[in-house]
Amino acid sequence: MIIPNKLSIGDKVGLVTPGGAMREGQLEIMTATLEKLGLEVFAHPSLFLENDYFAGAAQQRAEALNELFADDSIKAIFCIRGGFGCAEVANYLDYDVIRVNPKLFVGMSDITFLQNAIYKKTGNVSVAGPVVLHFMRDEKFALEDLNKKLFEAKYNFNLKNTKSVVCGEAEGVLLGGNMMTLTTMLGTQFLPEDKNIILFIEEVKAFRYALDRMLCHMKNAGLIDRVVGVIVGDNSYHDVDSYNISFEEFMLKTFEKPIPICSGAEFGHNDRHEIFFVGAKVKLKVSQQENIITYQEI
Repeated sequence: MIIPNKLSIGDKVGLVTPGGAMREGQLEIMTATLEKLGLEVFAHPSLFLENDYFAGAAQQRAEALNELFADDSIKAIFCIRGGFGCAEVANYLDYDVIRVNPKLFVGMSDITFLQNAIYKKTGNVSVAGPVVLHFMRDEKFALEDLNKKLFEAKYNFNLKNTKSVVCGEAEGVLLGGNMMTLTTMLGTQFLPEDKNIILFIEEVKAFRYALDRMLCHMKNAGLIDRVVGVIVGDNSYHDVDSYNISFEEFMLKTFEKPIPICSGAEFGHNDRHEIFFVGAKVKLKVSQQENIITYQEI
């Protein structure tokens, strides 16, 4: 496990879009928000490439990341948004370059694929954290969390407003992100192979049957057998859904052994995305009083 250095005021950070291309006004919002943290923002030229839905071909988007990881002047890399397409990009990353240039790589949604792949291939820890939609919806929360965890290095935190589904304690490697993206990693060379996983998962505008299907596939593929604790994020669902089962019920059905599970954490595609360090060793404590993540080696 390799932990990137924390940020300082005046550091230069790069912006990329490994998945979908940025939309009108998003670059300006990302830049203005990060500058409030005292950062110098560099917009990689690949942001302005066009290839249907994407900012350039997969090779071009991968090369943008390779360049930013190799550039000593860049201290962190922020993804403007997710989208889709990162599964293809993962094939063209230079993991040797990334391994020797550990940097805070911040993003969520489809970026889940790259963050877990980078951990698998290099041991480097990435940052599941806010993208432009979170800066647009709750900038204050995003700025405070980025400052606390990426500048002040205050990592341990209480999972506020969460429901304790199953109480208990567990230690393991923190892995996960977007459920659909994580499911597409099953059976590939990019999925981490750790035996004790604290799994954090979220999904957006999902039919409940689809969530059940994803969890079933994870179980059939053997991933669930390696999970020792679960943190469920701030999911959103389709308003009309005949499959009327709660996510908590999915969890209890999927995890037959008693492991700590909490739900409703502030990460996902809604207003807020609290930062989680992908690949870090953590302890999860779920109780009726509080739910806490303690980082073991950061």
